[in-house]
Amino acid sequence: MPTENCGDDVAGIVPSLSKIDGNRSLRHGLLILLLAAFFVDLAASMSGLAVQFLGIKLDASTVLLGLYGTVGSTVYAVGCYFAGRTSDRFGRKLSALFLCLAGIMWMWSGLQRSPYAILVLVPLGSACLAFFWPVVQAWIGDLVPDRRQLNLVLGNFNVLWTAGLMLGPLACGYLWGIHTLAPFVACTTIALLTALSLMTAPTRRDGTSDAALPTEHSIDRYDTRADFYMPLAWLANFASWYAGGAARTLFPKLGKEIGFSEVVIGWVMFAMLAGQLVAFLGLRRATWWHFRRLPLLVGLVIGALGMAEAARASTPLSFALALAVVGAANGFTYVASLFYSLQAPTSDRGRRAGIHEAIIGAGLATGPLVGGVLGSIYDLRLTFAAGALVFALVLLVEVALWVRHRACSPKPA
Repeated sequence: MPTENCGDDVAGIVPSLSKIDGNRSLRHGLLILLLAAFFVDLAASMSGLAVQFLGIKLDASTVLLGLYGTVGSTVYAVGCYFAGRTSDRFGRKLSALFLCLAGIMWMWSGLQRSPYAILVLVPLGSACLAFFWPVVQAWIGDLVPDRRQLNLVLGNFNVLWTAGLMLGPLACGYLWGIHTLAPFVACTTIALLTALSLMTAPTRRDGTSDAALPTEHSIDRYDTRADFYMPLAWLANFASWYAGGAARTLFPKLGKEIGFSEVVIGWVMFAMLAGQLVAFLGLRRATWWHFRRLPLLVGLVIGALGMAEAARASTPLSFALALAVVGAANGFTYVASLFYSLQAPTSDRGRRAGIHEAIIGAGLATGPLVGGVLGSIYDLRLTFAAGALVFALVLLVEVALWVRHRACSPKPA
């Protein structure tokens, strides 16, 4: 990670936008969007764990607890496909309305006394979040004028939402100890305040110094190479989040069967998110991987190796290292998928960001589902072996597509 000066280091936590071309209003809007990513994932991860705690308190079965995640991810994936396109038509501030609705769903979930009622409300909250993430991603693309600057802003965006994802469960644990309703109150409050802040952010960069003069690196200057790299990044991202979703959901059960304590399991899961965060930090200023084939291949290879090692690991350290590698693969494929998705005209940016998020949701839904079936019929370690296999299959598909592309085009992409 570059450490050129203190201001650059601080940018990893509270992004410095002084280098972004445009007026003060535009930079203020980007800061709001980036902080919104932190607070929304803080609230969403807090709510996700609080729902699990509440389900356990209400004597929900293991199958029902698993359905909370699977059904929520499925609805999120479907919703994202439509959300981005809807925001292209009706505007980006649609995200603020649905964030308010998500907060209401979280509060309503906390008031339930039936685990089955929670199963109805969880997908409603997920549907609302589907109209937040792809819309905000497209919104960032609307405001950043330059492709190189977009890479920096997206890097900070990824660091912040990952930080929220890491801190949410910790906050939930403390708040749950105070009162079972406290995490839900906190989630709803965060959602409403964040929605209000979104209403103050500009949705276009009209009037900025370079808006009318696209440069070679301007995001308004469409690079047709993205048409080839984008679906490849989407495929890699599905494999990565399929494996990551299965590991996040099913490792705790495998860890308990091996004899690990809850604390040890927590640290292993932390290592996985730390690997993802390191990838985001390392890529937030890097541009060498743009429109290059090898980095995507390497991401798939290290993901396969990480899942294969997890399938045979036996100690906490070996699991932590293996899953940290998988987390790094998650981070790289996510960055690549989002970057190529936003290389699009403004009128199509929301739709592509929606597909990007839908693919993540599909991976998070199918990974735990297939892994759970394999674990219940055979052995939980097959969950990790299956993740490695998915990485390998996608790798073969992408190599075949690249060979075909090169054969059809005398000039390298």
